[in-house]
Amino acid sequence: MLKRFLILLIFYNAGCNPDKTTSQERKLDSLYIYHLTVLEDIANNDFIDKGLSARESIAFFDSVTNMQNLGDGNIIAKYIFTLEDLDQWRNWYKSNKGSLVKAHKRTINE
Repeated sequence: MLKRFLILLIFYNAGCNPDKTTSQERKLDSLYIYHLTVLEDIANNDFIDKGLSARESIAFFDSVTNMQNLGDGNIIAKYIFTLEDLDQWRNWYKSNKGSLVKAHKRTINE
């Protein structure tokens, strides 16, 4: 819950100040890499998740990229992910690196 609040706060405070944007980009970039690493570690461990790490990371990606987790389309999809999901999140990051805040704003306005 706190992470979601911090993400929303970052996006809410995005303004015209380049230093602020740079700081926000660095924070969002770090969070994005952190969640990619969490899911990659789970995938490398035969998709065994001890706790709610995958759920938190999936929720993060769903909110930032606006690409709803593919999963199997039901409530379980919020707890599982596939290698294809990871590839899509990696590709989104590669396409939007350096402008993650703007890319997020674009996705929520579509």
